[in-house]
Amino acid sequence: MDGFALPIALINFTFVLFFLYLAVRCNKVCPFCKCVIRRKATVCPRCTRDLQTKAGTPTAEPKRRAVGCPYCGQKIELLTTFKGTISCPQCKQTLSVE
Repeated sequence: MDGFALPIALINFTFVLFFLYLAVRCNKVCPFCKCVIRRKATVCPRCTRDLQTKAGTPTAEPKRRAVGCPYCGQKIELLTTFKGTISCPQCKQTLSVE
């Protein structure tokens, strides 16, 4: 059994290197908020900024609005264009936003 330990360790190491390569190849870092996103993304899902403009070019901040949770009173900031359902981060109730 001891003769198989080194080859198995090399195979595991090769798989780790392969998955790291895929992670680097398929992802990039948002120049604004520094989170890891998909390489083909045109808008950052975290900060909602347009990634097709140059990183040094200032872009307009997205317009936001505050919505109050009717159950616990927690203020939730959303984009003004958002419509749908969200979950309150404090009380976990589902809210419909129009």
